[in-house]
Amino acid sequence: MSTLAVAKRDFLDVRRAKLVWAPVALYTLFMVLFFWGQSTSSEPDFYAVLWSLLGVGGALVVPLIALVAAYLSIAGERESGSIKFTLGAAVDRSAVVLGKLLSRSGVVLAGLGVSFVIGTGIAQVLVPEMTFEYADYAIFIGVTLLYALAYVAVAVAISAATATRSRAMAGGIGFFFVFNLVWNFLPVSPTQMLEFVLEELGRNPDNYEHLLE
Repeated sequence: MSTLAVAKRDFLDVRRAKLVWAPVALYTLFMVLFFWGQSTSSEPDFYAVLWSLLGVGGALVVPLIALVAAYLSIAGERESGSIKFTLGAAVDRSAVVLGKLLSRSGVVLAGLGVSFVIGTGIAQVLVPEMTFEYADYAIFIGVTLLYALAYVAVAVAISAATATRSRAMAGGIGFFFVFNLVWNFLPVSPTQMLEFVLEELGRNPDNYEHLLE
């Protein structure tokens, strides 16, 4: 069994999962609401919608879509024992991991693609007077998809490193909590903390030489 065969079989299995499509429906709902919110404005602001989607989608919904779609990709089969049949079909572990990554990425990309098509179509009906900047919108969609793929890779890695569904779920929730809730909503973000430390090291390197000894 090749990597593509693993990916195809897994894609056919996971595409029917309602749990995977629920966050996609939520993202579509947010998109429609943000566009609808501009319908009452005399001058609808297209970029205000993108900023809202960036905040809610980037911090919460898009990572949730990716993690929900992929966190059980390997751990679920390992716990049920079905992965033995896959590994017994002349396929190595790296092909299984890569196949799962391809299939779950395909599901997430398809879900977000449907979300953008539906949301944009409804938006043009709700706010026909809004000027769509299609070049910037295409960039936004592309970056969102790449962002989602990064989280799919993290979720598949967590799933490959854990032996049970509960551990995979705990790992996914822990990653989401640290890098999306804590990271984005702390009064002082870890990025700002790191920048402060680096600036201090740059201004007064002599004061910190003992830390390197």
